Amino acid sequence: MQIPRHCTAALLLLSIAAGAAAQAPQAAPAPVAGPASFTVFVRGDDAGLVQTAVARSGSDWIVTSTGRVGDLTINRFELKYGADWQPIDLRIEATQETRKLALSTSFGVTTAINEITQNGVTSTKTDQISARTVPIPNQFFGAYEGLAARLAAVEAGAELPVYVVPQAEVKLTVKAVTTEAVSTPSGTVTLRKFDVSIANPGGALEATVAVDDKSRFARLDIPAAALSVVRNDLASVAVRTQGERNPTDGDVTIPGNGFSIAGTLTQPPEAGRRRHPAVVLVAGSGPVDRDATVAGIPIFTQLAGALAAKGFVVLRYDKRGVGQSGGRTETATLQDYAEDLVAVVKWLEKRKDVDKRWLAVAGHSEGAMVAMLAAAREKKIKSLVLISGAGTTGASRRSWISTAFRTRSAPA
Repeated sequence: MQIPRHCTAALLLLSIAAGAAAQAPQAAPAPVAGPASFTVFVRGDDAGLVQTAVARSGSDWIVTSTGRVGDLTINRFELKYGADWQPIDLRIEATQETRKLALSTSFGVTTAINEITQNGVTSTKTDQISARTVPIPNQFFGAYEGLAARLAAVEAGAELPVYVVPQAEVKLTVKAVTTEAVSTPSGTVTLRKFDVSIANPGGALEATVAVDDKSRFARLDIPAAALSVVRNDLASVAVRTQGERNPTDGDVTIPGNGFSIAGTLTQPPEAGRRRHPAVVLVAGSGPVDRDATVAGIPIFTQLAGALAAKGFVVLRYDKRGVGQSGGRTETATLQDYAEDLVAVVKWLEKRKDVDKRWLAVAGHSEGAMVAMLAAAREKKIKSLVLISGAGTTGASRRSWISTAFRTRSAPA
């Protein structure tokens, strides 16, 4: 798959220049050395796989990479920086379709001397650059490791120079910085997301670069190019963004019917040896996760916190095939969702901090129907709270819709 050409402009985003020349460069937190793997997506389709590594050699930093991006095969990528992230040299060997490509760039403080070889023909090009520019050749995403290390030291409003090797230097402006916690099967990763604008010659390009708490590159999104580059530990279907959390929230894994159900248990502030009444929250239709977020508001998270403050143990969970829960949704019925709820109730009922005499289920919308089906087959459910549930049977609703359709379609 060929990466769209406006991706190239997008990769200018890779250019991070160090603030005003009059200001002393801010020291960046040292990245944690080690390997990483990334998947490249274009319009949602898998367009390549890239392996990177960051290593320390004396006082220098060395970024290496191999992989494939569209029809580009990266055989060698090696970018060396000094201790202050001043680039020293860059070496690239690659093949695009059947054409062999090689690039050798030597950096001075304000110059870049490029030796470019294509199909055996070599040419040279010298560019004026800013001190501590960030070299990012198009489609070589390993170079973003250097960008991540530089971004880790800046805040909103910072400007950084990026050299799109061997074309030109552009400026990147950090418009906003936000923090996001991402839950993965191996633990929680804290990301700083930098919304940036790149001053390309053809117009500003907007992008988001995510850097983890080890100052390593984690993700790149360029909406105008429909391009995403995602580190593989963050690309799994089991990854979820952690939104608002209650002080007593704890993540749990529940054995389901052939798969695991992931959820969050919220306990009362005074939880101890005492047993508490319990409530299970069941979300409505569609790919709704345990937090039931609507318009940016995590409804179930807030509801769980309020109920826990009143002395309840509250469990909310990802439906099958959603968030971090296993299972598939293609052929799932209300009865299947009810079986999942029964498994959740049985797990909760066995906890020593739960008073099994007071175990309720609160279902919203489709979740209300799931709650009723589960309660009909599981006596451990002692009471139901039905929120915006169906007021008629499915057969009655089909009859009403059919009648309404015929009425609206009748000739005047």
